Amino acid sequence: MARGGLAELAAFLPNPADLPGTAPNDAAHTRTPQRIKATGAARRTRFRDRGRSAGRRLKQISRTLRRRTGQALAEIDRLTGEVAAIATATLRDVATVEHNA
Repeated sequence: MARGGLAELAAFLPNPADLPGTAPNDAAHTRTPQRIKATGAARRTRFRDRGRSAGRRLKQISRTLRRRTGQALAEIDRLTGEVAAIATATLRDVATVEHNA
């Protein structure tokens, strides 16, 4: 599951207009480790739900898109990179929990 997610993410992230789709995708990836941990497997493996931080960045992107200044493009690029980093970290944690289960 994590490998398919990484390939999907790599093909998906370069276009900032497509970023709102990452939040449901990220939420789907966080459910798997939560289910694994609920059964008692991989108890000591750290997993953080980064959904709120990704949602905050997506909200900032939508707010920034409303501004039509030259600085907005640079800020959108920065925020897109942050969302990509959050999604990559989530997928890395998912793979770790799956491996340790």
